[in-house]
Amino acid sequence: MYQVLLVDDEPLILTGIQSMINWEDYDCVITDKASNGKQALEKMEKSMPDIVITDIKMPVMTGIEFMQECRDRGYDTVFILLTNLEEFSLAKSALALGAADYLVKMEMTQEMMGNSLKRATEMCNQKRILTDKIPHREFHPKDVKQTATGFFRDILEKAGNLSDEFRKKWQEPVQQDKEKVNSVFEELSALFTEFHPAREQVVNACANLYYFFLSYVEEDALIKEEMPYPSVVMEILLECFTLKAHTRWLLKFGSWVGNTMENFHRGSKTDKIVEAAKEYVRENYGEKLTLAAIASKIGISQGYLSSVFKKQTGGNLNDYINQMKIEKAKELLEKHEYMMYEISDMLGFENPYYFSKVFKKLTGITPSEYEMHRAAQN
Repeated sequence: MYQVLLVDDEPLILTGIQSMINWEDYDCVITDKASNGKQALEKMEKSMPDIVITDIKMPVMTGIEFMQECRDRGYDTVFILLTNLEEFSLAKSALALGAADYLVKMEMTQEMMGNSLKRATEMCNQKRILTDKIPHREFHPKDVKQTATGFFRDILEKAGNLSDEFRKKWQEPVQQDKEKVNSVFEELSALFTEFHPAREQVVNACANLYYFFLSYVEEDALIKEEMPYPSVVMEILLECFTLKAHTRWLLKFGSWVGNTMENFHRGSKTDKIVEAAKEYVRENYGEKLTLAAIASKIGISQGYLSSVFKKQTGGNLNDYINQMKIEKAKELLEKHEYMMYEISDMLGFENPYYFSKVFKKLTGITPSEYEMHRAAQN
């Protein structure tokens, strides 16, 4: 579940947003609220939410100032801004800082809020993909070095116009071999370090590589769906101010390319992945399970796990997690030994209210009603 912080100086607005949609439908949960930017900043330091929905005009510290301070501190939170009609210029400033979206309060609908949340959660996924750590690999065959050298020359000299010859260099020596993909990017990183091109050249080169791979997977809908948004990639690249930071991004992106392409082209592997995810849920149902945590344990990207799981089962992983937890909840309720808050805690729910809400959604009755029903039957 993605943790959401709501920020607005008007209590009625906070209440209205909280009740506007079913947050679980978007894999989100509201974990805290604040009435101004300064208070929100204090809460950020404690809980570090994934998504912040904040008003722009507030006392003490405005939404723009709050967002800028978060960026200055290196917080990777995704923002959705709330505005009034006369604040459009401020909304544009927020987008320039990397906000996922902005919503006009008087025009806001359930659908609009839902669409903004979808974009925000997708951006959360993509930021995680491109900032995960990767292991160092030592693999330097001759063809890999030649390919990396060709990449280096082409992305510097042929900015934005990578040729069929460039595509051929990629296909022949590496194709869907994850080890070679990682090695090419390592060699490429070493070339950047050796020749030390200007920052603008490095940013353009990294962007060229991204767009090349985006075009390369054009006909593969599943892989293309996994590619990060161009705006997310450019935001990260422009926030890198040293060659070391850019080459670190290059290695992470190369690792992601290798893993994603290998996984999507191993159709026979998908059953094992889904079963591994289910097994992990069955063995750890008492924890606060998330898509990101399960994907990390299995060793694949969370976007790929989500796509494979839905394709193989017809449902999403979060639904399976809740189904498993509720089945265990029924077993515990039938023992008549535990309080509701104890069962909620034993099953890793955020709080008893959320536990009851999920239970009723899946069974049609509350946990208390289920317990009384089973007691009457016995």
